[in-house]
Amino acid sequence: CAATLTSPLLLSGCSMSELWQGTEQSRKEIAQRSEQDQVQLFNQYVKAVSRFNRMAVMFDYANTPT
Repeated sequence: CAATLTSPLLLSGCSMSELWQGTEQSRKEIAQRSEQDQVQLFNQYVKAVSRFNRMAVMFDYANTPT
């Protein structure tokens, strides 16, 4: 079974270390993308909270009796 799985790799000239390096690189890219997505989501959250606070202040100011 293992020979069946590895034989296409050996025939293609792809060594296990090259395969491992490619897999490790992919993991790093996925982790980096995930971190960037989290930062982007947090920035959107901060903008939404800021926008909500501005609107709340404007609404409060507009409805304050004088």
